[in-house]
Amino acid sequence: MKHDYNYFENAPGNFGLCFKYECASAADCLRALAARDASAVPDQLIVANPLQVDTAGKGNCPHFKSAETVRLAYGFINALGTVPGKHQKDVRKAILAHFCLRNYYHLRRGDKPMYPETQQLIASILTDHGAPSPVEFDRYEDSVNWG
Repeated sequence: MKHDYNYFENAPGNFGLCFKYECASAADCLRALAARDASAVPDQLIVANPLQVDTAGKGNCPHFKSAETVRLAYGFINALGTVPGKHQKDVRKAILAHFCLRNYYHLRRGDKPMYPETQQLIASILTDHGAPSPVEFDRYEDSVNWG
């Protein structure tokens, strides 16, 4: 089977793999897909305990991780610009209640991706302070949800 996306190369460094290829959910599980694409480098891998893996799949296996894609958003500078000036400090304060100052700036500029939960939170804060709904982030990208 030929495929373009290499799950192993794109997986976070600490992502556990599953080599139970007979699992009913192997085609839909990130752990199995990443294991399928594993290479000889590095020398050691993090692997799901095979004694805990339930080959019945999804609902039964504690290690199942859906290979779904999510729409990541990057940056909210433009959306912040739609908030009336008198409320912009309140927006910053509300977002800082959930993130440190450093992450606030990374998210605002688009240096870090925002997963759907973070998008909902920031969009809610922006609309609560006068931004039009729906909030549009600076850019979007579809990606595998490794989180």
